[in-house]
Amino acid sequence: MSSPMLPTTRVQVSGHKFLRRRVEHGLIFGDIRMIHDPLRSRSRALIFGVVALVLTMLGAGLFAWMKPEARPGEAPILADASGALYVHVDGRVFPVTNLASARLIVGEAADPARAGAEFFAGIEHGPLVGIPLAPGSIAEDFSALPAAWSVCSDAEQEVVVVGPAAPAPPRLSGDAALLVDAAGTQWLVTADGRRELPTADSADGRILRRNLGIGADTALLAVPEQVLSGWTHRPAWALPSPLPTVLDADGTWWARVDDSVTELTPTQAAILLDAGAPRETTTRAAAAGFRDGPPVNLPATVPQLSSQPGYVCALGDGGAGVSETLPPKTVVPGITEVSAVAGMPGQAIAVDTGHERHIIAPTGVRYPISEEGLVALGVASVGKAPWSVVGLLPPGAELSADRARRAVPLGEGDAPDGVVPDGL
Repeated sequence: MSSPMLPTTRVQVSGHKFLRRRVEHGLIFGDIRMIHDPLRSRSRALIFGVVALVLTMLGAGLFAWMKPEARPGEAPILADASGALYVHVDGRVFPVTNLASARLIVGEAADPARAGAEFFAGIEHGPLVGIPLAPGSIAEDFSALPAAWSVCSDAEQEVVVVGPAAPAPPRLSGDAALLVDAAGTQWLVTADGRRELPTADSADGRILRRNLGIGADTALLAVPEQVLSGWTHRPAWALPSPLPTVLDADGTWWARVDDSVTELTPTQAAILLDAGAPRETTTRAAAAGFRDGPPVNLPATVPQLSSQPGYVCALGDGGAGVSETLPPKTVVPGITEVSAVAGMPGQAIAVDTGHERHIIAPTGVRYPISEEGLVALGVASVGKAPWSVVGLLPPGAELSADRARRAVPLGEGDAPDGVVPDGL
């Protein structure tokens, strides 16, 4: 008859665990004295490691369930994990040089949709397309900037286009004027434009210069053709032929031709008298008996001629201005009509010159664009800019869908002879 099973006491269980622990120490460390218990620390580390691994796996699974790999669906413009852009056309993706080119190709101002590596691995790829130097960031609304454009030059004839992000150079005020020379021809420039002067060695030239206060010591400013053409071309002053009779009527001056008179300023009267016009003394009442004649084409006052300013400027409306300094400049690379640009916004802007529309990059390059192109780029408003200034900027490629669809040969940059790949 077997003996009945006796219950195990707590002391027996504790002793059993202690003896098993001594055996483990002896097998692992060769020491059963158990002065320390490193196995306990290892056990805890193992438990914590397993728990951390399980939690990490659970978190990764949760994130994968909540945000799986991006699938763009039918989005026309895609971006991979590195930020590279693609256009998605008829089941194929084409890498594209920039967002402006992508929008021109798809014909709308779509934003890039993220796509994962699995998506790109499972779809056919085309060649690189686009306009490599197209501006990246384009302002959608230009209305906040003033339409202040100008072209300036300094004593070294460095030509600088000043954009609308900077204040316009101060306009010549009152009787202020500049005596300038361009390609051997002298001009008198006032706030409303430029007038050609007769040559200094001609009789008319000497008479005009003497009465305008222009002498050998007058500052003659050399300006390049780019600035000269920006000033409104006014009719040159000319002595009438035949010369009229100059009437001195109680301190007022009149030019009489037959039965008509034209009132003169003292400067105009002095010019006519120096040219040999006859002079008669009369009264204001006698002058009132003549009918009014046409005005004379002569300067009305003696101008206040300016010395060499820092910069001489042609304003966008054809007027003239001067400035001692300009905003920080950006050098325009290559051989162009301008040396630098200043006062350009941080983003590219859309302008209408009345000649055609352009996107102007912060670097000063202008890109022709159509109305359809502006819609594709999401441009909401177009600013006004004078062609006399914008036309000086170096031209870039046309921003059009046809141009953006061309393949870009690797290593050649902007390729005007690129072909449109199949599928685009």
